[in-house]
Amino acid sequence: SWYYASRDLSIQLSVIFKVFMPRTYKVYKERFDALVWIAYDVGPFNGRTVVYKLQLYAHVDPGEAGPTISFSSGYFEGGYMEVPQLGARRLRYNSGSIFLAPTGILAHRVAPWTGVAVPAHLAARGITPGRIGTVYMFPRSSFNKAEGKKPGWGIRTGFGRIP
Repeated sequence: SWYYASRDLSIQLSVIFKVFMPRTYKVYKERFDALVWIAYDVGPFNGRTVVYKLQLYAHVDPGEAGPTISFSSGYFEGGYMEVPQLGARRLRYNSGSIFLAPTGILAHRVAPWTGVAVPAHLAARGITPGRIGTVYMFPRSSFNKAEGKKPGWGIRTGFGRIP
């Protein structure tokens, strides 16, 4: 599964979150542990989104509980992260860059990007030019539901449906 295949990456993103936002990480991890339903998912985010080669406009993600962590990959140029509320016209957001921010309250967008040539050995395997964004988040509804719940609560109670 994708969760298993991305486990090492999830561990690395978890460490980054823990280092830069230790108090918030602790709350996320407690709530994640209450809701986790895939044993090998390390958390602390219980939602993931892939934005595959799409250009998005400036937006806020009001359904997110707090900080999200995202990264870009692929073969592209441009695609800076823009955060108007911070006065940041362009933050570096190249392939492999990470963006950790409270996107539920902070307007943001990825600036226009264009695909660039893919190395021949990857093109031969079907890899095409473009930008792929991956976002790890914790939906507000799940985050709120997990408040005060013990580890494993979701599995034991059918996420609140079984007393």
